[in-house]
Amino acid sequence: MTTPAERKEIARLMLECVVLSIEGGSEQTTLVCTWAGGRETTHHFVRPVRWTDQFSRGPALRARIVDLARAGQRPPTIARTLTSEGWLSAEGMSFTAAKVRAIMVRMGLPLRGLSLSAEIERSEDELTVAELAHRLDRPLGTLYAWVRYGWLPVRRVQASYREIFLVRLEDAQALLEKRQAAARAPQAWTPPPPSTL
Repeated sequence: MTTPAERKEIARLMLECVVLSIEGGSEQTTLVCTWAGGRETTHHFVRPVRWTDQFSRGPALRARIVDLARAGQRPPTIARTLTSEGWLSAEGMSFTAAKVRAIMVRMGLPLRGLSLSAEIERSEDELTVAELAHRLDRPLGTLYAWVRYGWLPVRRVQASYREIFLVRLEDAQALLEKRQAAARAPQAWTPPPPSTL
């Protein structure tokens, strides 16, 4: 009778190639195994991701949360509704009130009623950071880092119980183009000085 270690070794000898593919940066993952003799087996599975923004159905999830919030549901009720509808969190687990509350805050939604962004006056080209993340398809944390480093100018507006950052779309697109151009440019490398002992 073979041991688990021996079975693993046999599988390694029979496997010729393993290809792991991730759909964009989402949770949808495909594993293709090519075996000796050319036979292939394909396996689809869902991997844990860091942010719900990475979900392949992220826009649908966010739209559902907005609909439930506008219907007057609070985070605990929204979490139960999402779970009953089969939605899973970024960790592949059922939604909790805390997770829903965090998503609502990142989206600029209050814990009750309409979006805070609806309370403020702004020009047509101004977006909240959450709206900008969706528009540019960039992680929310990246945009907040740009704001924190002073790379992305913002206008601070007080709405109800918290402050909202408004960003001009033109400014964000200019910064994005500048960073993309810098990434494409050849990088000069200077060797470090020799260490002195």
